[in-house]
Amino acid sequence: MIGRVVPIKDIKTFIQACRIVMDQFPRVLFLIMGPLNQDLEYVKECQDLVTILGMEDTIRFTGSVRVDDYLPKIDLIVLTSLSEAQPLVVMEAAIYAIPSVTTRVGACDELINGRTREDRALGPGGIVTSVGNPEETALAMVRILKDDNLRKKMGYSARLRMEQFYREEFLFDAYRATLPQGNEL
Repeated sequence: MIGRVVPIKDIKTFIQACRIVMDQFPRVLFLIMGPLNQDLEYVKECQDLVTILGMEDTIRFTGSVRVDDYLPKIDLIVLTSLSEAQPLVVMEAAIYAIPSVTTRVGACDELINGRTREDRALGPGGIVTSVGNPEETALAMVRILKDDNLRKKMGYSARLRMEQFYREEFLFDAYRATLPQGNEL
């Protein structure tokens, strides 16, 4: 999990999903990477939940880190947000060929499954789940983690999607197309 530890990121659903995943992968390590100083009460609630579930050795709150230092070592990104626009963490993970499990919010579905027919033909770059559903999130995590071939295939699809449809010049061209004539970037 990469993101601020705040309620809109629904870290508690992630923690509950991790508890379910741990039953099948007892030696797994989950990282919650992101600022811990934006909602101290929520951070404490999340840390208490980790303790209640007996996962102190399995889930680590790293605080703010350089994400690029960690991405090459990560097998899967999980985003359990209640609301998003176009989450950069999913795009950053895709560049490293890391699949994502995300909630169906904002642009997550198109980042994972594609927007156009050509984009969808690349295959999924992860799995999209319902908001606030730790069981569904855990099932998606397990499905990817237990099958190295699937994980690599999804990661490759995610990377291709970013290379083919989300390059900076494409994003600027799409933005320019929305501007009235005569407005230049």
